[in-house]
Amino acid sequence: MSVPSNLVRVLDPTIPVTQSIYEESTDQKCRLGTRLRVGDQTFHYAKLAASANAIPSVLLCTPSAVASHGGDILTISAQTAGAAYLTCSASAGNEFTANQYAEGYVTVASTGLGGGGLMFRVKSHASGAQVAFYLYDSLPVNVSAGPGALAPCLFKSVLQGNAVTDVALGVSRCAVTTGNYFWLQTYGVAPVKCSANVSVGIALYNQVSGGVGANLTIATITAAGNPIGRSIGSGVDSRAMPVLLQVMP
Repeated sequence: MSVPSNLVRVLDPTIPVTQSIYEESTDQKCRLGTRLRVGDQTFHYAKLAASANAIPSVLLCTPSAVASHGGDILTISAQTAGAAYLTCSASAGNEFTANQYAEGYVTVASTGLGGGGLMFRVKSHASGAQVAFYLYDSLPVNVSAGPGALAPCLFKSVLQGNAVTDVALGVSRCAVTTGNYFWLQTYGVAPVKCSANVSVGIALYNQVSGGVGANLTIATITAAGNPIGRSIGSGVDSRAMPVLLQVMP
C-alpha cells in the first residue's frame, strides 16, 4: 500500500513562517498557538504580556488566571444541542473584556447530566457581565444551567511568572519586548536558565522564588512545582544550560 503524497502536510501542515525563532515582531505573523517544528524542537507562536520584557532562556508561563471566572462563581446558561455559543455570566466587578478568552476554553464545570465536564474552544465574545461565547464547535448535547470555568489562550499573554499558580510553558530564543510576538520553545533541547548547580540527567521543575514584589518563576532541582524536563548538560546557578524541555510536544 502506497503512502499518500499529502501525509506530511496532514500531520504537520505548512504554515506561514516569515519570522525567525531568533526574531520578535510588533506585528502578528500567524495565529497564536501555531505549532512549528524545527528539527527535534517544537515552538508555538506566542505574544508576550505587557508586564515585563523577556530575555532568552528564562522560563515563561501561561497567562494568569482570573479566579472569579471559575470556582463556581462563573455561571453558564442552559443551551440546546446544536447551538454555536454558550452564555456566561460573571459576578459584579468581574466583567469580561472583548475577546479576553478568544482561542481559550470554556468548561461546563458540573460533572452531572446536561453537558457536565465538556470543554469547548472559544472563537470570540463581546465585553460585559453576561456574554455569548461563540465556539468553534456546535454543542453535541443539551447543556444545563450551572457553574462554568474559563481558561485563557495559553499563548496570548505569556509572562515570567510571579505567583505559585503560574505554569511554565517554555523559553524564548530571543529577547522579547512587552506586547511583541515570538516563537516560544515548548519541547526539545533548549537553553534554560536554572537557579541551582545542575549536573547531567537531573530532573528540573519550575517554582516561584524571591521576596514580595520580586517573585519570579525559575527552573530548579527542587520538586516544588511542575516538571519541565531534564538537564542534558551541566551548569551553575543563574546560568543557561542545555535542557531536554518536555512541556508541550
